[in-house]
Amino acid sequence: MGMELFNIGVLFQTTSSGGFLLDTYTGASAAYSLRQLRTGVTSVVRVRRDSDNTEQDFSPTEITDGTLTTFVGAGDGFASKFYDQSGNSNDANQAVANAQPYIVESGVLCERGGSPCVRGYGDKWLSKPTVITANFTSASAFAVGSINESNATTRTLFSDGIGNINEFQGLKSNGSNAFSIRTQSGSTSFRGKIKTILQDQLFVADAQFNGVSTENYNNNVLNTGADLGTINANSSALMAQNSSGNNPWYGDFLEFVQFTTDETVNRSGITANINNHYSIY
Repeated sequence: MGMELFNIGVLFQTTSSGGFLLDTYTGASAAYSLRQLRTGVTSVVRVRRDSDNTEQDFSPTEITDGTLTTFVGAGDGFASKFYDQSGNSNDANQAVANAQPYIVESGVLCERGGSPCVRGYGDKWLSKPTVITANFTSASAFAVGSINESNATTRTLFSDGIGNINEFQGLKSNGSNAFSIRTQSGSTSFRGKIKTILQDQLFVADAQFNGVSTENYNNNVLNTGADLGTINANSSALMAQNSSGNNPWYGDFLEFVQFTTDETVNRSGITANINNHYSIY
């Protein structure tokens, strides 16, 4: 696909700050990652190999120790499901084979910044069949990924596919390498608008909505001025592609954690845990 891939060795699944992220910072409404985020989690992703369309679940260790690539063989492996590590069973799925994002290409594990990832080329996306109906008055989100095209048009990775009510919060690039995190509950939405995302740059982006205003960061740097987040009514933005197949993801995805609470007080600890694992900034 014109993009360089690398094999990687075994990664530690905890961070130097001690323990799993969601053991320390509880209450997430949805969480997706190729690393382990909570005690008791086993499988984090389900993969389909293209040789015979067999599917199998994989743990974080099995992704990096060669078990996954052995299963896939010399062909391609695709993520058909991301398991929700929050414990709320909000799994993200894709039943359509040609819309599933890559996790192995030509027998090589996809990675970004030394960590495994799933990858889309403008034709991949995942849907979330269950709806988060918390009717939030506050919210927070943390995302790790990269946009792998210059001056990206609108690109989205996850969607519940039901329009603009109780939309699933997520990742969205919206032109000129801008990036945002959004969610919708009833007539309320929040957007953390993160600018200056460079092509093929691994980033951690986060946003917090306290019920009145949004504060958001890119690589632990506070966005100000024109890059400040906004609050909209009945916004139609998604964290991924929508159910009609519009705006599929073009980039690498590593992690996304959502809270329907304002995690401002925990923001520095959460981002430190993320950065300790991925070494982004």
